[in-house]
Amino acid sequence: MRIIADTREQRPFPFTKYEADVERTALPTADYSLPGFEDRVGIERKELGDLVGCLMGSNRERFERELRRLSTYELKAVVIEASMRDVADGMYRSEMKPHAVAIGLRLPGALLRPLPVVRRPGRRGVHHILALGEILP
Repeated sequence: MRIIADTREQRPFPFTKYEADVERTALPTADYSLPGFEDRVGIERKELGDLVGCLMGSNRERFERELRRLSTYELKAVVIEASMRDVADGMYRSEMKPHAVAIGLRLPGALLRPLPVVRRPGRRGVHHILALGEILP
């Protein structure tokens, strides 16, 4: 299988546990897609610190635009590499309070129904959901 990872993705998911070749290409929306389906399949992946940054100021407006574009895709999801415990414990670098981050975590799902939002702690949890096929509905 071939997977496309956006060239702007700073730390691409390695997919080492899967028989997948990762191709780096600029995608119009999302961090990951499949060849030939770049305009219909998109997975947006956010580490907690990155997500918190996306919930503030002009970054929030950019993130909302990105989610609106993603909402038009046939298969889409936002994968958040963090648990609610990570949020409550403030496991990120920001002055944003945990309760404000928790409210912000509702943004993708509330803004763009139906948009699956998958929360798993760290990359290990992402391996788990990929193996179970839970990302793409």
